[in-house]
Amino acid sequence: MAAKRGSARARRHARPEGVRKGDLLRGLAARRKLHNEQRAALSGFPPIVEAYDEILTQIRTLASTAELHPEIVHLLNVAAATTISGFDHIMAVPAPHDVEESRMLMEIDFLLRDFAATPIGIDDWATAEDFQRQRRFGFGQLRTREERRRGMPDDVVLPERDQWATHSVHSHPLPSKDVEPAPSHPSFSLLASLTDLLDHARNVTFSGRTVVLSVAGVLPPGYDELPNTAGFEFRSKVSWLLESHIPSEDMIALYDPRPKKQTPAKYWQDEPRSAESGDS
Repeated sequence: MAAKRGSARARRHARPEGVRKGDLLRGLAARRKLHNEQRAALSGFPPIVEAYDEILTQIRTLASTAELHPEIVHLLNVAAATTISGFDHIMAVPAPHDVEESRMLMEIDFLLRDFAATPIGIDDWATAEDFQRQRRFGFGQLRTREERRRGMPDDVVLPERDQWATHSVHSHPLPSKDVEPAPSHPSFSLLASLTDLLDHARNVTFSGRTVVLSVAGVLPPGYDELPNTAGFEFRSKVSWLLESHIPSEDMIALYDPRPKKQTPAKYWQDEPRSAESGDS
């Protein structure tokens, strides 16, 4: 009787045909293999660490400005911490795309631009209720005000509109037609993500410099003499790699204002696609 019960129990727990034990470990091993290949490929693209150190030094130096508004100091320190966590996130994922830290840096960048143009907005932002802050200082509102300050037509948007959307697309399930093809270079997505994060952190140094001058009236001593050579070298090397995948006109289009209802073609698409009717 006991033997029969054991046999019935084994049949109940038998795996369906084609289902193998150890899928988790095999999947983790495959991710680790890809991760190791990417890290090895990165050895040909120095100086990554030095490039990030330069940006972090610039952000920290701006934050040290005497008599700078405490909320600006806070935002700059958050930007530095976000850059570090974003780098760590990218290096921890074998096939990274855009990370949430890039969205945070974009929002800080546009907040600083807004505060540079209207310093009174700093206290309004800091003291507003959560729902009011999102309504008045959400990324869409910040971007729209920046576009108006530049005198852009209503039917033209800054490229950051599409960059903002891109940074969240991989947080949602995608149909098979929208899944990105595997890159031919083992570190393509890693390099692209590291460069993207570095670019957004670099933009914070530009807007940070502007808001520091607007609010404090002076830059920290020696700020404009801080080195920037490693960042230039790293971005030049990565640009050479990306241009082997992306036509130069598409690379340029990534940074140019565009019609509101059109987004630039990705490097595996032949024609630009229509943007969704909603505008973030």
